[in-house]
Amino acid sequence: MATEEKGLSYVSQIKEAYDAMIKADGNVLDAKLKLGQLLKGAKDAVGHGNFNHYLGLHCSYISHRSANDYMKLAEHREKLADIRSALRISSEGDLSIRAALRAIRTPEEVQAAAERAAKAKASKEAKKEQRFDDLPEDDESGTSLKDWLDNTAPDLLFIELKGSWDNDALEELGKLISDHIARTPRRLPHVEPLRTNVMPQQPTA
Repeated sequence: MATEEKGLSYVSQIKEAYDAMIKADGNVLDAKLKLGQLLKGAKDAVGHGNFNHYLGLHCSYISHRSANDYMKLAEHREKLADIRSALRISSEGDLSIRAALRAIRTPEEVQAAAERAAKAKASKEAKKEQRFDDLPEDDESGTSLKDWLDNTAPDLLFIELKGSWDNDALEELGKLISDHIARTPRRLPHVEPLRTNVMPQQPTA
């Protein structure tokens, strides 16, 4: 089977897994792990250098950032399974998506997050203004809500909110976002003037 055909064989499976993830109630980590495995399979099939094009062409509903998060979760599914088992034994519930992504971060990513948080905190103190960083931290790395939002794609944010908020809160947020968009002037794309090869007329004598 040709490489292109191998990649196409994943398109409908990825769409089904994505729809199931969006519709899932409660914790959607299992759905994300399945989606991540399918995306990884498609990436291996089409080749690393072709995956971004494949994603934009066949799976445009998934951002590149989210796809990388899903694949990263799937890549560390054994480590996450051990953590989830320990949580269930201790009756502490299950891993949230945010906690799962934190659990598989490399030391370099942890350090980078801590540095960003420290920089944001220093900037907040210098300007003496209220920032997202004032919210309590929920892990030892110093990752703030603002830092997480800065590195989170819209679809992942929606799933997290859907799992935590009721429909009334989601509806209120939707109205606030709609009002903001309605009040914000749209930026029109820059269009280059049409160039023609018509030679200017020579003045007549």
